[in-house]
Amino acid sequence: MAKQSGDTWFIGAMNNDVARTISLDTSFLPAGKYELEYWEDTKDAGKNPTKLRKGRITIQAGKPVKIQMANGGGYVAVVKSL
Repeated sequence: MAKQSGDTWFIGAMNNDVARTISLDTSFLPAGKYELEYWEDTKDAGKNPTKLRKGRITIQAGKPVKIQMANGGGYVAVVKSL
């Protein structure tokens, strides 16, 4: 799910009981570069569900972003233009 407020986008994803990698389609963003600040599951989140990893990356609109989610996990991000 993606929601916009002004120039900022908020992204959220929830997973079921099967760990998976998904590809986030960023074609909804206007052309340009963006900073994506995210909170995601750690590699051992299936056994330690309270563990999260926070990070920031620069992305290009229209290029997919790979997201790994633990079983029962999720992902949230805030996207702002550079």
